[in-house]
Amino acid sequence: MYRMESLKTLISSLIFYTPNKHSDHHLLEQCKAEFSKLSDFIETSRTQYVHLTELKHIEAQVVDCPILTDKKRGIIAKAEVYRVKGVIDDDGNPHTFSQDKKFPMYQKYKLHLFDDAIMISRVTYEIQPYEAQKQEIENFIDTFSLSAIRVKNGKKDKQFILYTPKSAYLFEFEKREEMADWVDRINIAIQNAPKLLVPNVYISPLKTM
Repeated sequence: MYRMESLKTLISSLIFYTPNKHSDHHLLEQCKAEFSKLSDFIETSRTQYVHLTELKHIEAQVVDCPILTDKKRGIIAKAEVYRVKGVIDDDGNPHTFSQDKKFPMYQKYKLHLFDDAIMISRVTYEIQPYEAQKQEIENFIDTFSLSAIRVKNGKKDKQFILYTPKSAYLFEFEKREEMADWVDRINIAIQNAPKLLVPNVYISPLKTM
């Protein structure tokens, strides 16, 4: 890529020092345009390869993960959050049931934001035999098309609500700045995502997103 940029700079210099009426001037302009196209193609291919590698890593890391590499999918961001348990009312307040009291109020989740969908997974822990440590396991929960979701700020300044076709999730970040950044990222991704005629859940029987 560095050599490509050097060649583009060289051609630009030749164009600068070649008179406009010279017979080679037009050819140099064409050559510069073709080099620009080739440079863009290389950069796009490199970005797609990086995303493909990251998607394969997510597929291997998340238990029961759907197939993410079935299309050219871009990765925007990922985050660790805590889900506030309970049924979320219209005001964004969680209401828990008595039978839930024995479980932790907060559960660790992970969010993966792509350019066409969002994936939700839950973190559990497994004690390793003969080892004095816990192994973190990421379990797939669900994934939704960006056209099927919406977000809004929660009651607390570190929380936001993710509305999906199945349920509403109240997530909390450790810092308010992280929450605000994620709400902005999701809203921008929703605006830029392709609009589907029927907003749908992105899972097929073959677990393909």
